[in-house]
Amino acid sequence: MNQYRLLMLCLSLVVALSACSKTSTPVVTQPEYSQEDFVTAVDDYTDDASVLMRNLQDNTEMNVLMSMPDLSSLGIAFDPQQLMTLGTQPDVTTQLLRDLSNLFLPRGIYTFIDDTWQYTGASQNLELRWTYEAQDVTLVLNWNNSSATQMVLDDAGNSVEVPTSASLQLTLDGSTVALLNATLDWYDATCGAILELSSIVLNGYIGNSVTLTNVSAALIDNTDDNDSVTTSGSITLADAGDSATFNWDISVNGTINRNVTCFIESITNTTSGSFMLELELLVAGNSSGLGISFDVTDIASDENGLTSISLANGVITIDSVPAVMFAGVLDDSDGDGIPGENVIVTFSDNKTTTLEAVLLLVIAFSGF
Repeated sequence: MNQYRLLMLCLSLVVALSACSKTSTPVVTQPEYSQEDFVTAVDDYTDDASVLMRNLQDNTEMNVLMSMPDLSSLGIAFDPQQLMTLGTQPDVTTQLLRDLSNLFLPRGIYTFIDDTWQYTGASQNLELRWTYEAQDVTLVLNWNNSSATQMVLDDAGNSVEVPTSASLQLTLDGSTVALLNATLDWYDATCGAILELSSIVLNGYIGNSVTLTNVSAALIDNTDDNDSVTTSGSITLADAGDSATFNWDISVNGTINRNVTCFIESITNTTSGSFMLELELLVAGNSSGLGISFDVTDIASDENGLTSISLANGVITIDSVPAVMFAGVLDDSDGDGIPGENVIVTFSDNKTTTLEAVLLLVIAFSGF
């Protein structure tokens, strides 16, 4: 089995370990798949998914973005791969804008000539021009897309310019091939507005193959112990009539602790949350869906990071049908590198096994 099918099989586990929806997971009393039917259905599903993912590997527009020459000569520490995290990770987005901004957002037209960026004109936007495979590329960052920028304080007390509405437009030989629009809110409390995102919402497209719809992340600080970190949205990948749509809604509840300058120092008491992830496929005219949802009742960690998550009301759906149920403690207590030995999976005939055993069975059945 190739890496794309492995990705599909492990997706739910990876996300579950790295983040823990705004609503409680519906309680299902009876699953409808036997163990054999479940393993077969998942294998068929990953077959379709791997075919689609292979076809989507070569996204020309993303390759154009990745070809952008290094911006360090302009005093900008910007890696275009960071664009893939916008809208899902507020801390990464804040750091990206910090790297871009220094004290004021960069503006002007810069053209990459003789292996260096040269200032070639004035603009209220940041406009970057270079070539990719003999094609003219222009990337425009509009800092005032639908509202003005604002000044916020960084953790050293400096005033820093940030956008509240921004857009990124990519053109190839004069034709727009990618457009992303972002709405940003900055944390504003007793210290005033600071260089820390409280929310971001991203919409747009990259070529004909990637569409982003309300991709968002938020830090909800209620100045008490009932704070939360959330992310949700939808991303559609399409190729020649086939498509994959990822929908997610994730939140983790805890306590946001701030320092004297109001910046987040830590997030503690992360003892609850909920999670929903769906992947809908349309391949060769056939539609299928795989979903996972669960509530989190406890999160344990040590100095090395996350160690276990206690799960309740876990359901895996296949084509919107509750296939299996699961609950227990997600960890790797036996140290074999495959988590799930303490999560109990229940099938339609009330037979049970562990999540680890199911993963091993799927791997073996699929020919890893």
